Amino acid sequence: MPRQLEDFVKEQAALQHDLEGALAQLKEAEQRRAGYEAAIQAAARAAGARVAALRAAGATGSTVDDFKSDPAVSKTLAGLDEQLAPAAADRQRFQTLAAGGWKKALDRYAALDRDLAAEIAARRKPSAAQAGQALTDLVRLQTDLRKKLEPRRAALQSGEAALHFHREPGYFQKRRAERFAAELNVAPAAPLAAPAAAQPASAAAPVNPLLTAAAFKASGSQARQLFALVRRDTAGAKTAQKKKDGPALAAARAAAAQHLRELEALVKPYEAARKQAGEAAIAQLPNGRQLLTGIEALVALSARARRLVYPPSKGR
Repeated sequence: MPRQLEDFVKEQAALQHDLEGALAQLKEAEQRRAGYEAAIQAAARAAGARVAALRAAGATGSTVDDFKSDPAVSKTLAGLDEQLAPAAADRQRFQTLAAGGWKKALDRYAALDRDLAAEIAARRKPSAAQAGQALTDLVRLQTDLRKKLEPRRAALQSGEAALHFHREPGYFQKRRAERFAAELNVAPAAPLAAPAAAQPASAAAPVNPLLTAAAFKASGSQARQLFALVRRDTAGAKTAQKKKDGPALAAARAAAAQHLRELEALVKPYEAARKQAGEAAIAQLPNGRQLLTGIEALVALSARARRLVYPPSKGR
């Protein structure tokens, strides 16, 4: 039995409500993740600065755990643990939403789009009864669905895919380890006992783990993925702006800004490592020249992404 126009209209209205609710929840999830990431970064920088001072005074150690007996480092770690305490509950909550309401909204969009297309095709057949105004209204509804709800569907799907932490139980522990390792390796080591020229190559300072071919390959791949997301989000924002679709515009802009923050957070440790180690020293590493070229490319990619998200004013 053919479905009536009223059925499709009701389903579209309910779906729009659910998609907008899911996008609001996704935005909250992105804000929670950004807050935890910021807390990790701030603690890592504070610990890195303190470890630099301790190393300059003669202390030794390669990880933050080697300096936990220091009251300042201990306080920083305790404060971070307190800030990250709600992360497990947040992860569980957003994992449940992603597998439940968010997935149902995405599935319902696909079903509605499919059923509308099938109904329109059936009414266009020569053997069908006179379609009349009903067919015209169904086509108009399909256009409206793809104009208004498709950007919301795309924002929810891509945003959920980029969220990560809700699908990875150890996500913030991993991020914590990465940020602390980067800060402690970038932090100045103890004063040199002799000029660099007088030291054999085997006595050189440990290589920053970021400055290896394997680490850079993984970071480069992630950076390209994030840039692609930024480009897609900004294109979606332009489309939504032309269509004067406020909710879709806000969702696309928020997604673009979040992906830009992730890209810049990925690139900054490489900029710091290059500044700390020096280009001459990096060039002496295995694949050092390629690393320097790659770091330049990452910095340029980050700058391009920022211009996409925050275009310079025409007057400049």
